[in-house]
Amino acid sequence: MENKKLGTIYALLAYVLWGILPLYWKLLEHIEAKEILSYRIVASFFFYDCVVDRSKKLVYIFAYMSIVMARKKACHRFNRCIATY
Repeated sequence: MENKKLGTIYALLAYVLWGILPLYWKLLEHIEAKEILSYRIVASFFFYDCVVDRSKKLVYIFAYMSIVMARKKACHRFNRCIATY
């Protein structure tokens, strides 16, 4: 049921954007296409750079945390085994 609600929300947002975007492009009528294109290329580069850089750092952080947690579990199990003998 939750997916159905989420899908309905996405559909409504798409419908609203479909109606608003022509107004937005009308406001940009006085700007040349080359200028808009160059802005979009530069903005996409910086956005992509931030997303990729952060995602790589997150992967390293999660990998490190999983190794540390696995070692803690192994040490904890090993100490229990020694304590029972």
